[in-house]
Amino acid sequence: MKIGVIAPLFFPLPPKTYGGTELVVYNLGEGLVKKGHEVTLFACKGSKVSAKLDQKWNEPLNIKRVGTKGIIYQNNRLDYITSISDQFDIIHNHDAIFPILVEEKFKCPFVTTWHSSFLGYNNYIKNHPQYKKRMMETKFISISNSQRKGLPGGKFMATVYNGTVDFNDYKLGRGGEYLVWLGRFNDYKGPVDAIKVALKAKEKLILAGSKISRKQKNYFNKSIKKYIDHKKIEYIGEVNLKQKVKLLKLSSAFLMPIHWEEPFGLVMIEAMACGTPIIAYNRGSVPEIIEDGKNGFIVEENDIDEMVKAVEKIDTIDRKYCRESVKKRFSIEKMVEGYEGVYKKIIADYKKKK
Repeated sequence: MKIGVIAPLFFPLPPKTYGGTELVVYNLGEGLVKKGHEVTLFACKGSKVSAKLDQKWNEPLNIKRVGTKGIIYQNNRLDYITSISDQFDIIHNHDAIFPILVEEKFKCPFVTTWHSSFLGYNNYIKNHPQYKKRMMETKFISISNSQRKGLPGGKFMATVYNGTVDFNDYKLGRGGEYLVWLGRFNDYKGPVDAIKVALKAKEKLILAGSKISRKQKNYFNKSIKKYIDHKKIEYIGEVNLKQKVKLLKLSSAFLMPIHWEEPFGLVMIEAMACGTPIIAYNRGSVPEIIEDGKNGFIVEENDIDEMVKAVEKIDTIDRKYCRESVKKRFSIEKMVEGYEGVYKKIIADYKKKK
């Protein structure tokens, strides 16, 4: 198949630190090429990929381009991609809404993987009928069954779970040294709850995550900073792949006390690939990824005491099973096979209608 893949224009592929969507797109592209497909990636300048990297309209949408200039750049980019879309058997969009808004210009089958929750767009959809029409008519591939709840009545072709783990990089670790929380410093990601759990369980917690943005800085300074003593609660900042793997390998458990409908949660499978079990609130995709009592524990939201109890019995979890469960269900190969199957179905349906 000749496959065009539209990546977001924020980070080169593969990302050096933060960039979950970019990592998924990178792994998908590499996997499709290995299977013999002709893949063109519309991705950021500086990307290092096995697929053909289209060199036009690939400047990163950094802070200088955010706003009107960024929108103009996106429009020009999409004008170019749609103009050459007849060269492909299918185009797979990973860049959220912009390509969807010009879907009628594509001259081949078109499908989108939305890498966040749909819930944040519901009010906008309600207030903009034309936007709602586009969202309800376009084809989506969900990254969890839970994600679909955010777009009732949407055209979901299949669920394909993310695969980001290269098992040559993510090694089984012994654990036992501390608890870990890793993510963006937003309230809905639950860093304060993780701190409260660690303090109550009398365990060390290491906090790591993406670079703190200007919007997140106020929250961090007001709600997180006061707990950091570099003994019981330690903050180590942004981590690259090597640092992240080391952090996870030595961790007893990964705390995920989320307060939102997490559509997937890439870090869960990364942690389990290192043998680190997850303790998470029962929100979003959590029950699709965690096998309660086998590769982690699921507790009800806001139940700090139950999460503490889970920490106390974390040694009952087999770290080898954590890793094997990821290999079985969330490998890169399984993700690539899943998307490949959906492409074939969409292309076949498109040809029938023509």
